[in-house]
Amino acid sequence: MIKYILLTVVAVLVTVATHAQVQIDRLVIHAGLHMGGVTPASIPREIRSVESYQPLTPIAIGVELPFYQINNKLSLSTGLNLVNKGMKTKAFAENFKAMIDFEDTPYQNFIGYFTGSVRSNFNNLYLELPVNLHYEINHKWSIQGGFAIDRILSRSFEGGVQNAYIRLGLPTTPKIEIDRATFDVSKQISKTDLTVHAGAVYALNDTWQIRGIFNYGLRNVVDAPTEHLPIKLHNTFLTLAAGYVLPF
Repeated sequence: MIKYILLTVVAVLVTVATHAQVQIDRLVIHAGLHMGGVTPASIPREIRSVESYQPLTPIAIGVELPFYQINNKLSLSTGLNLVNKGMKTKAFAENFKAMIDFEDTPYQNFIGYFTGSVRSNFNNLYLELPVNLHYEINHKWSIQGGFAIDRILSRSFEGGVQNAYIRLGLPTTPKIEIDRATFDVSKQISKTDLTVHAGAVYALNDTWQIRGIFNYGLRNVVDAPTEHLPIKLHNTFLTLAAGYVLPF
C-alpha cells in the first residue's frame, strides 16, 4: 500500500512540475522536540492505570523545500525529516488478553490473560518524506497540513513485568505467578508508517521561525495479529521546533 501511495505522490508532483513553473527560492532547516507517544485510539478498560510516562530521545530534525507557488497564498513543499519517536511508560493491567512471550521463561508464544505492572519502552527512528500544503495568513502567520511516508531506520519495543500473574488459554484457568520477567518484540514493529499532520508557523523575522505540528500515524505501530495484541497503537506526537530560512 505504501508503495502505491508513494508512486501516486511522485506522479502528482511530476504533473504539477510539468504544467506549472516550479520555483525553489529557499530552504528551511528545522529542529525541535516531540511531545506524545505510541498510543491506542482509546485506552482499553483492562489498562487500569498509567503510573508513569517519559519521552525517549524526543528529537526531530529536517529540511523543508518549498517548490511550487500555487498563488500568493498557497504553496507546496516537500523535504526530509529524521525523527525519533520514543517513550517509556509504566502501567497496571488486569485480565489483559495478549500473546504471552516472556524471555528466559517457559511461558513463550501462549495466548493468555495478564494481570500486573508492565513497563514498556518504545524507541523508533524514522526517515520521513513529507508533502505539505501551506496557506499564508499574513506575513507572520501561516498554517500547513499534509502527509508523510515514514521508513523506520532502527526499532525497539521491549520492557518487563513484575508482581504479576498470567492465565494461559482462558481467563478461568489457574493463576501462574510471575515475580519478574522481560520481553522484547522489536521485530514486530512495522517498518513503514503513513502519517498525517497539521500545524502553524510563526515568522519571527525573515530568517527565523517557530512552528508547532501535530502528527498522527495511520498505521498500527505493532505488526501483529489481533489475537496477539487486541489494541492498535499509533504514533501520536506534537512537534515544537525552530526553523532557519536559507534563501537561494
